[in-house]
Amino acid sequence: MLHSQLAALALAATTLAASGCGGSPKAGSTAAPISTTATTATVKVASGNPLTRAELIAAAGAICKRIDARHASLNLATQQAIAREIPVFAAYQKAALAELSKLTPPPSMAHDWKQFAAAAHTLARDMARFGEYAKANPPIATYARILPTIDKDERHVSALAKRDTINECEQVY
Repeated sequence: MLHSQLAALALAATTLAASGCGGSPKAGSTAAPISTTATTATVKVASGNPLTRAELIAAAGAICKRIDARHASLNLATQQAIAREIPVFAAYQKAALAELSKLTPPPSMAHDWKQFAAAAHTLARDMARFGEYAKANPPIATYARILPTIDKDERHVSALAKRDTINECEQVY
């Protein structure tokens, strides 16, 4: 998961914050105040001729595999790398999630599918916010506070995917 890759960064941020370093964004920074309050996106799920359960799982799995492969290629070793790569990944993620939203679930999965799509969009939105904060180049402690929100988003997406046996989407982030 992305959160585990960012754990070292969060630890450094926590250490900086506890020692009194970090504080507010640099003078002249365009970083918006960081809110760690999560709100779930409202997503319109496609309607029309529904896929079978197996078709939905296969189609969603293929999309999630692509997101996972892109995620695996990220290099997040430094703040500069995070600022460079996370916004690009978030845009890629958003485009892939638009594909997921076009899939019409079978009636038995419609409720979960809508929740899954909304949770995945919330995660992509929060990931994009994290990248925007990193690009503004404030001290890491300033924007690392969003990591618990991203972790919560990841766990929600994973739990929904697991419940519906969309295995490729369980660890996509």
